[in-house]
Amino acid sequence: MQIDSLCEKFQNIIQINQLLVYCFFHKGSKFQRVIHFLKYQNRPELGEMLGRWYAYQLKEEKVKLNFDLILPVPLHKSKRKRRGYNQSEEIAKGLNSLIGAQLRTDLIERIVANKSLTRLGKIDRIKALKNTYRLNELAFPIIEGKRVLLVDDILTTGSTLIACAETIESAKPKSTSLLVLGAAQ
Repeated sequence: MQIDSLCEKFQNIIQINQLLVYCFFHKGSKFQRVIHFLKYQNRPELGEMLGRWYAYQLKEEKVKLNFDLILPVPLHKSKRKRRGYNQSEEIAKGLNSLIGAQLRTDLIERIVANKSLTRLGKIDRIKALKNTYRLNELAFPIIEGKRVLLVDDILTTGSTLIACAETIESAKPKSTSLLVLGAAQ
């Protein structure tokens, strides 16, 4: 699967500047197990380490990382409380150790605690995530005119990133880019 085919997930839905993907994986792969440990086995340090590794790789490949603002995809407060951390935030911390943009975790909030969407197709996931996120009042002047990098752990259908990016668009960023550690094949 190529990056171009992943970009098609967002085509005619949201405008993205860059899509950055650390690796592709399939069900049962070693990478999927690493992500499982990150999310469900209380291993937040894996997110920060993988984020740092990916940032280093991007710098080595001379990928332009001109971002003003890094926003991790938020978890609902009940899920964050259960887990104890947000894996996307940990990834963003690792990335930002080399990128050096402004990392903000307080601008976008998940206000709906959806049940698992894993059994839904893309269209149903997008519908289920409508109005799931919101920006707080402080977000608008901070995001406006900025080059935003939205960070998540895994890209499957793209519905979570679409919902977050649509929310961010209301604050009129200069551009929105997406970064994920893994993309499902």
